[in-house]
Amino acid sequence: MKTKLLLLLFSISSLFLKSQEKPNILFIIADDLGKYLPMYGDRQAQAPTIEKIGENGLIFDRAYSNFPVCGPSRASMLTGLYPETIFNETGKGYNNNDLKTHELADKILKQIVPDGKTLMNYLKTEGNYYVLGGGKIYHSAEKSQTNDYSKMINTSKLPAYSKNKKNKVIVEDHHYTEDYEHRDGYLANNLEKKIREYANGIIGDGKPLFMTMGLQKPHGPYAAPTHYFNDFPIDRTHINVTSFFDQPNDVLSTYTLSPAENILKNYKDVALNSENYVDIALGQRFSNLKPELQKKIVHGYYTCISFIDQQIKKVVDVLKEKGLYDNTIIIITSDHGYKLGHYDRLGKYSTHETDTSVPLIISGPGITSNTRTSSIAQLIDLFPTLCDLTSTPIPDWIQGTSLKPILSDPTQKVNQYSYTVVNKGGSWLGKSIINDEGIRYTKYVNKLTGDYIDPPGKSLSQELYDYSNEVYTADNKILDNEYAPFITNLSEAINSFFTTGNYAKVVKQNFVYEAEDAEISGKTAIVNCNTSSNQKHVKSITSGNNHAVTFNNIMIDEAGTYNMNLHYFSNSSRTFSTLINGNTSNYSIPKSGKWCYQGGTPAVKTISINLNRGMNTIKIYNIHSLDKIELDKVTISAKKVPLPISTTIQNQLPSKPQIAIYPNIVNKGEFIKLKNVTKFSIITLYNSNGQLVYKNTLKNSSSEEIPTSKLQAGLYFVKIINNKQIFNSKIMIK
Repeated sequence: MKTKLLLLLFSISSLFLKSQEKPNILFIIADDLGKYLPMYGDRQAQAPTIEKIGENGLIFDRAYSNFPVCGPSRASMLTGLYPETIFNETGKGYNNNDLKTHELADKILKQIVPDGKTLMNYLKTEGNYYVLGGGKIYHSAEKSQTNDYSKMINTSKLPAYSKNKKNKVIVEDHHYTEDYEHRDGYLANNLEKKIREYANGIIGDGKPLFMTMGLQKPHGPYAAPTHYFNDFPIDRTHINVTSFFDQPNDVLSTYTLSPAENILKNYKDVALNSENYVDIALGQRFSNLKPELQKKIVHGYYTCISFIDQQIKKVVDVLKEKGLYDNTIIIITSDHGYKLGHYDRLGKYSTHETDTSVPLIISGPGITSNTRTSSIAQLIDLFPTLCDLTSTPIPDWIQGTSLKPILSDPTQKVNQYSYTVVNKGGSWLGKSIINDEGIRYTKYVNKLTGDYIDPPGKSLSQELYDYSNEVYTADNKILDNEYAPFITNLSEAINSFFTTGNYAKVVKQNFVYEAEDAEISGKTAIVNCNTSSNQKHVKSITSGNNHAVTFNNIMIDEAGTYNMNLHYFSNSSRTFSTLINGNTSNYSIPKSGKWCYQGGTPAVKTISINLNRGMNTIKIYNIHSLDKIELDKVTISAKKVPLPISTTIQNQLPSKPQIAIYPNIVNKGEFIKLKNVTKFSIITLYNSNGQLVYKNTLKNSSSEEIPTSKLQAGLYFVKIINNKQIFNSKIMIK
């Protein structure tokens, strides 16, 4: 008996040691979490667990979402493709529900990359990981086991945001008693349990562990178990509510700010605590709320942060208890940022730093600890980074760039820009880019034609902000001549963004459209069949154009001639017709053999079709009443050769002028000297209160001296706009 027990323990130990050849991963995504955390300077937030993980890892000061809305951001992060790529290839991806689950994201990805896999599925199959977890990873919590997980924790039956849906108030501080009554608490409790099972060899199959925590909070309404309002008390009389209600100039507010979302207008406590509820309902004005409700909202948001912090603690503690922590890489981030009253709004959905900038902390073995980096990171970079950290090959289709070089050397740079898009409704699309110097440029265009969308006779569809020394600004410098070089440079960067480096990968060789996903009419019907792709197809395409399969929203980048392949069933030679953008054509097809239900397999008919740039509609039907075909899918293949990939983003980073500012510490009356600056460079000096105290346009070509005799002792910020770039430094006057 004793021998058997020793053999069993040895077996478990061997499996456990084998799993440790690769690091474990704990991947945490919080919902609507802006940079309201202690490590980002916000001392109102009480998040000791996250703060400790930050002290043990690398904190990214400049990490960005690629789409400041939940669903599109997550779909991009988990497929490794930019939202604009997904939309241009499939006509989907800009709305929350387009890719809200693994099934939808996987289906869309396979339309672009036939053998593509989402992040967790890829690491499960190619990285040999045991994937455990759940929650809000995609836009919706999964309701049943997916290909992403080895073991999924289903949280979908618990309240996502609010326990009492009928109450409809924005801050609910007395509706939860226990953590497990909310999805986040339930997820943490069960993940803790499963980690214990893994450590004891009950689950895991001897593989390293990939854990996901998709946290619903601090997304509103701001509900948390009551005891968190007591355990992490905030004196509401001392809560700091932003007073930054400025509105951006020289741009339409419907472009630059969040639309009238439901976040405020549908809550009854907002209506009861508003000076002007109509204005809130139409324009979501935070300042129109009574001050007490403003403070209550901020209090509720911060309490939700403390709530998720303690859920993370449960998982971290069990990893430490079971000896797994030291070999675990932890990533904490959010799907986008959040306006907590800033710009007189509550929510996301804009390209301002409040909405696009996200917290990002990475800690674990081999990663620099207790350090910060100002290098640009994007959420789309997390897929290749995780591959790199786990020695898993980075897939060919990935458009992000691995952050691994930064994790060992925080001064390294892998991104010249961060690129964000936001769908503003209808045909509007905001394209936004921020450079390494902190200059953000955004233009609002028609998402199909690329043309600017301006009111008649006005130009109000562009923005340019200088964030090099500011966190919040409404000073749109689009008409400021000093910034004209940046407008040209960054507009060109947007236009050429998808033509170089990783971004240029023509990931789509075949557009795949399943018949069962199309619009069907008349006698047509979806049937199951084992030999069809996805085990489904559409039958009874017959007797005129009322019995048809119609593929809407087929997005094409460039007008031209394409090959369309019909995958069909027919037991004899038949005919079929197409109606493409109003043009009708008729074709004959040979028999495929047997019908699907008889064990037949689909045949393929290739035809040449003309498609327009932008959206196209293809309708497939049969004008003959006696002819009938069954359609499995269509694939559309471009005849053009994809762009070659010959460079990486690292090779494209421009060399910066070696500007020298010295000495860094001077006595009052001495001069601050500058070298290697170009003619017409603009030199400015700001005091610690942000006041401009010196400004000069350089007339000499290489040097300048800044007098300090009229300046007070203290810390100053030097800013040089030099040949389309910005250089920042600090000096101290004694």
